[in-house]
Amino acid sequence: MRSSLAAIFLALLPVALLPAQADLSAKEAALDKSAAKALLQFARSAKSRKVGPRAKQAYDLVLEYDSDNSAARKALGYKKVKGEWQLGPKEKLPEWKDGADNDKRYRITDAWVKTSRKLGDLHRTLGVDIMEANQPRGSYHLERAVYYNPFDKESHLGLGHVEHDGFYGTEEDVAFVKRMRGIETKALDLAKKEYPVQAL
Repeated sequence: MRSSLAAIFLALLPVALLPAQADLSAKEAALDKSAAKALLQFARSAKSRKVGPRAKQAYDLVLEYDSDNSAARKALGYKKVKGEWQLGPKEKLPEWKDGADNDKRYRITDAWVKTSRKLGDLHRTLGVDIMEANQPRGSYHLERAVYYNPFDKESHLGLGHVEHDGFYGTEEDVAFVKRMRGIETKALDLAKKEYPVQAL
């Protein structure tokens, strides 16, 4: 009898999980849409101010959220051929040079900080919700949150990272940082020492 009940439970389990999976898919789709929109807006702003490398970085990120985004594809030099995006000839691809002055470069740097924080918040919020539902997909979103905002304490803790003097990472990462700081401290001590000069 118990084995029969277990078999019924296992058979119904995937059905019970369907609403949760559908909700997760809807939330991730909404995040993808919001992230692509924010990145596209930043990319256009960076391009108009001639901060080419930043613009390309953002256009590339757009495709991670929306691989069929026509605005990003065209900006990167793609053309749609028979329903598929194909990269144009190398000599005709856009050049992503930095031709901005310091003022424009500063404005774009500030805009990227705001954009990345917004993206980090989106991923952290969804990641925490998913982690609370005990679904492994949550780790992905917390990792993306840390990618956009390396100082996101909540995401680091959600990933099981530890903290050392404002730095967050795995125990191995922290151990490496401690060793490097020890080496730097020793190097500074040696640099402060005065050595007698001897004639050859």
